[in-house]
Amino acid sequence: MSTPSSILFPALGLGEGSGLAVRESLRPIENGQRRRTINGRLRHTGRPEFNLYELEISSDDVQPPALSRLWAGTIVTIVPVSELGDYVGNGGTTVTLVRDPHPGSVRTRDSQGLPVPLSVVGRVVTLAKPADGLVRLHYRPVLTLMVTEAWTQDEAETGGAASTSWSISLAEVGG
Repeated sequence: MSTPSSILFPALGLGEGSGLAVRESLRPIENGQRRRTINGRLRHTGRPEFNLYELEISSDDVQPPALSRLWAGTIVTIVPVSELGDYVGNGGTTVTLVRDPHPGSVRTRDSQGLPVPLSVVGRVVTLAKPADGLVRLHYRPVLTLMVTEAWTQDEAETGGAASTSWSISLAEVGG
């Protein structure tokens, strides 16, 4: 059975009646604070190893997905629908992505919106020729996440028709 959503999250068991209108909210976790030095210079106290993501997934559909095994602390691998963006500057040929890309998901566009030929090895994207202007790229990351809190599932029955809304919160494991 296939799911209407393109999210890759096997442990969620999305299928007919549970994968329509999936919404995601991908955001960086809190990492440090901004503080002023004695001379008034603004500094950030965050650390690079804490440059991680949180992901909230939710949907309204007819049936719930397979939430029953996804307890807080469960670790899963997900390819979200959300894409990460990056770029190669004028004259550049390579960029190292911040996360592993899902195979086949990296796409590039030049300043005119045309695709730019590329190759991908691991996290390194190499353009076929030096960039003539800014080349933007987008990709779907492969994320290893932990369920961070109890999921929610709400059921409603009105006029003989049932509906289910659900949500689950996850955070990147890191390290």
